[in-house]
Amino acid sequence: MKKKILFILVTLLPFVAFSQTATIKGVVKDEAGVIIPLTMVKVLGTEIHTTSDSTGAYELKNVPYGKTTIQIGDGNVIASEFIEITEPNVILNIVSHSSGVENISAGASNDIPTLSLADDDLKEGSSSNVSSVLTASRDPFNSAASFVFSIARFRVRGYDSDNFPTLMNGAILTDLANNRSEYNTWSGLNDVVRTRESSVGLAPANYSFGEVGGVYSIDSRASQQRKQLQVSYASSNRAYDNRVVITYGSGTNPKGWAYSVSYSRRWSQEGYVPGTFYDGHSFFGSVEKKINTKNALALTLFAAKTKNGRSSPVIQELYDLAGTNYYNKNWGYHNGKKRTATVGDNFQPVVILTHDWTINDKSSLLTALSFQTGKNKYSGIDWYNAADPRPDYYRKLPSFDPAYGANPAAAARDSAELVSIYTNNPDLLQIDWHSIYEANQIHDTGQYVLSNSITDATRYGFNTIYNNDINENLSLSGGLSYQMHDLNFYKQIEDMLGAKYFLNLNQFADLTTLSDPDVIQNDLNNPNSVLGKGDKYGYDYVAHIYKSSVWGQAAFKYEKVDLFVAAQLTMSGFYRTGNTRYGVFKNTSYGDSPKQNFTDPAFKGGVTYKLNGRNYFYVNGAYIMRAPLFENTFISPRTRSLSVANPTSEKI
Repeated sequence: MKKKILFILVTLLPFVAFSQTATIKGVVKDEAGVIIPLTMVKVLGTEIHTTSDSTGAYELKNVPYGKTTIQIGDGNVIASEFIEITEPNVILNIVSHSSGVENISAGASNDIPTLSLADDDLKEGSSSNVSSVLTASRDPFNSAASFVFSIARFRVRGYDSDNFPTLMNGAILTDLANNRSEYNTWSGLNDVVRTRESSVGLAPANYSFGEVGGVYSIDSRASQQRKQLQVSYASSNRAYDNRVVITYGSGTNPKGWAYSVSYSRRWSQEGYVPGTFYDGHSFFGSVEKKINTKNALALTLFAAKTKNGRSSPVIQELYDLAGTNYYNKNWGYHNGKKRTATVGDNFQPVVILTHDWTINDKSSLLTALSFQTGKNKYSGIDWYNAADPRPDYYRKLPSFDPAYGANPAAAARDSAELVSIYTNNPDLLQIDWHSIYEANQIHDTGQYVLSNSITDATRYGFNTIYNNDINENLSLSGGLSYQMHDLNFYKQIEDMLGAKYFLNLNQFADLTTLSDPDVIQNDLNNPNSVLGKGDKYGYDYVAHIYKSSVWGQAAFKYEKVDLFVAAQLTMSGFYRTGNTRYGVFKNTSYGDSPKQNFTDPAFKGGVTYKLNGRNYFYVNGAYIMRAPLFENTFISPRTRSLSVANPTSEKI
C-alpha cells in the first residue's frame, strides 16, 4: 500500500470552526438592587442575544471561549464591557448606575452601566481572592497521551479504562459487564462531542462522584453546537486512509428550537498489514426545544457502524518465515482476491432524552433517560472433525519437527532454506480457502463454517444530577442513577463455506476417554441439531446486570483555600441465564444462576491551596468499595454458571 504522510483539510463550504462555548447567566439591576426587566443583552459582533425577563434574569448560550464584549441596551443606548470567557458556566450580574435602562441618556458617560462578575468567576487571581482550578477544558497532557501514546498502550498513572467513566448529555455510557466506556459508539463524531468537562483523578466534579482516574462529561445537545455548516476531507496514514465529515448546526432560533446533524465516513481498502481494511459510517442527530426560561428538552441519537479486517499476534517463527513484521495469518486468496476471516462488525446505536430544569438562578436539575441496543460481532473460522485450518497451527510449523534444531549447523542451513521457501511461496502462511471449500463439498457434513461471536446488548439508563450554589462559598451537588443491562452472548453461523449443513457438536469433547456420550452435545435440549446460515450454536447465555447509585458532594470555596467532601452508595448485582444445556456441564449450564448482590459505600475529599492564579497545591484522598465485574466473577460463562467462591467487593 502506498504510504501517505500528508494530512489535508479541505474546506468545501463556508463554515465556522468549532470551539468550546459557554453559557452566561445573570440578573440586570440598578445600584439600589432594583431589577431592570426587558433589557437587551447581547454578545457584540454575533447574533447571540436575549432580553432580560420580568425578574431581570437573562441567559446567553453558545458564547465562544476567549475575549469578547457584552453589550447592554439597543438603539442609542449602548453600554459594553470587555471580558474573557474561560469556563462553561459564568455568572455575570449587570449593575446599571441609573435607575432604569429606559432613562439612560445616550451621551452621558456617567450613566453607562458597568459589569460586575459574581463569585469572582472571571478573575485569574488577586491578593485577596484566587479563582478555583478550571476543569472545563481538556487537560493537555491527558489529551496528548490518550491519542498520541495510545498506540503504545500508554495508561495515565497505569489505570485501566474502567477507572474513567463517561457521561453524555447527563446519561452514563458505561458497559456494566466490564465497567468501560463504549467510545466506539460515537467514533468519527469529533465535530459534535468537543464540548466536554473533565475531572482528573479524585478531583471534585458537579456531575458525578467519579472514579480514581477521573470522569468525563460530554455535552452534545443541539443548543451547545455552534451555528455552522462544515464539510471536510482528510487523508492520512493511520487507522484509515480517508475521512469525510459533514456537520450542520442550526443554532437556537427565536422560538427556542435548535438542531444539529453530523455524518462521517472513514475508510481504507487495506492498511500496512495485509488483509486489514476499515469502513466506518457514523451518524448523529440532536433536536432541542427551550420550552421556557426554566425548561429545555433535548433528544439525541447517534450511532457508529464500523467494519474492519483484523490482524492477530503470532510467534516470532512466523514473522521470520514470512520475512516481515507485517505478517497477518487471518487472510488468504479466494477466487483471486484477498479474503479476511477475522472481521469486526459493530453497530450499537444510542438514544438519549435530556431534560434541563433551571429551578432558579442558583439551582438546576438535569435528568437523562438513555437506551442502547445493537450487536458487536467478531468473525472467525470454526470446524468439527477436521484439521485445524489456521496457518499458524503449531503442527504445521518447521519447529514441530523433532529433528529441528538437533544439529545447530544443519538447523541454521535448514532455517535459511525454509525462509526462502516461504518467501517465494507466501500462500503457505495464509488461509487456504480453496481446501476449505473442497473439504466441505466432499463430506456430507460440513467440516468448516465461518461464524460470528456476537454480543447483543440492550441497555437502559436513568440519571439525574442536582446542583445548587447555596452562596458564594458553598455549592452542593448530588445525583441518583439506575442502569440495567441485558447482554446476550452467542455464536452464529455467518457463512457455510460451501457446506450443506453443520452439526452443533462439541469439537473439544473426546469420546474415546469419556464414558458419557452427552459430552459431545453443545445443547442437550436440542441434540444433534442440524444448522444452516444464521443459526445459533456453541454457546448462548445472557448476562443480567443492574446498578443503582446515589451520591452527594459539598464544595467550599474561600479566598485561598478550596475544600470538598463527597460520598456515594452503590447497590449492584448480576446473574447469568444459560439458554443451552451444555453436555459437559449438563447440571450447571442451563437456566438462571444464583444472583450476586453487593452494597458498596465510597468516600472522597480534598483540599486545594491557591497560592495565586498560576500555582495550586492540592491533596485528595478516597476510600472506595467497588463490586466485582460479571466477567471476573464467572469462571467460564460460555459453558456454565460456576462463579468464584464468595465474591467480594474490591477496596480502593
